[in-house]
Amino acid sequence: MRTLRILCKVLLLAMAEVSSGSEPLRWGVLQVLADAPYDSLAWREAVNLEGRTLDEAPLEPALWRGLRALADAGYAFAEVHPGEFDLEDGRVNGVLRLSPGPRARLVGLVLAGAKVTRPGTAYRMSGLAKDQVYTGREDRRVRERLARSGLFASVGDPVLAPGLEPDAVLLKLDVTEPAYTRFGGLLGVSGREGNVSGFVDLELRNIAGTAREGAAFWESRGEGLTRFRLSYREPWLPYLPVGVFGSIRHDVNAEAYSFTRWEILGSAEWGGSWRFQFGRTGARAVTLLTEAGRSEE
Repeated sequence: MRTLRILCKVLLLAMAEVSSGSEPLRWGVLQVLADAPYDSLAWREAVNLEGRTLDEAPLEPALWRGLRALADAGYAFAEVHPGEFDLEDGRVNGVLRLSPGPRARLVGLVLAGAKVTRPGTAYRMSGLAKDQVYTGREDRRVRERLARSGLFASVGDPVLAPGLEPDAVLLKLDVTEPAYTRFGGLLGVSGREGNVSGFVDLELRNIAGTAREGAAFWESRGEGLTRFRLSYREPWLPYLPVGVFGSIRHDVNAEAYSFTRWEILGSAEWGGSWRFQFGRTGARAVTLLTEAGRSEE
């Protein structure tokens, strides 16, 4: 498009010299010659400048709007070459040679730097449809959704790459993955009876590169004080764009009480910017009255 910008500036300078001291020049007919079929009413409207002054309707912004309209229609690689301008009765006529290019399909993502995350997982996380028409507007949306997913420490700007077929394209992104597995623990033996005390904490994120998550925690402080937590997250149910999260927590004081809490949550995204959650939680507490030899729930 640098050539387009130079041509437009040369045209405006030349026409300004001709029109100096006279009525402002107006656009005449800009004939569009395309080397392949295309269908974009918005393109034709963008470059229809007939009757408007050159100052009122500069050519370069009009061509950019036309190319944007073609990209929205699926011709993201369209090129236009203006030329053959002439001046007749105060009207500027010219020819716009248009090459629409292929109507590209976005077929996948390439994650440069990813060692765990599967490309299919990232593609589904990005919200892209299979073989959807590429317009160029997807670049920013894909980067933002992958950055919000929590799967990556950093996500670079997308770069377009060719696919295996003439009309197929890929989006290549440089990504940095964090550590997905975390483990901590400490065990010991205390008391006359040799009771085991300590804790074990395990967190698994992005299991097998599928965005699944699981976590487990166990702790014993001795003298009957124990607790544990389990949780699991499935990012998508089969055939449904709905994720499910479940967890359970259980605390016990062998001489006083026990407490159990559980929850099951579902989540779904809509439009790339709205996220809905729904689910159910529950809790159960038991108080032990050892002196009376009974329990209350």
